[in-house]
Amino acid sequence: MPCGDHPELDLHALLERVEAASPTAAVDVVAEELGAAVGAKEVRFLIADFSGRAVVRFGPPTLGEPGARHQGSEHSQTLPLSGTVYERVLRTQQVDVSKLDDGVHLTAPVTD
Repeated sequence: MPCGDHPELDLHALLERVEAASPTAAVDVVAEELGAAVGAKEVRFLIADFSGRAVVRFGPPTLGEPGARHQGSEHSQTLPLSGTVYERVLRTQQVDVSKLDDGVHLTAPVTD
């Protein structure tokens, strides 16, 4: 289903791109396609680690934040979960929407 003036998401093409990418790059591929489909300025996936005490953000780390690491051309950043919007969204499975000057910031749980 198209979203306004944004291109329709072609799931077949998306899956081909994801399968051709490395595991870490696959996250970026999905984020790029999802962002284009809904007209987002930026999409990031944060994945809960096995301990349940942190989330891992793939892609270039935010400057000045701890927890950044890289291996070759792949980057990730571990962020503590306790007391954050990410913890609240994961625990409640409810979307969080915060107003910004030029739009909104949406944090949504994706559970597999």
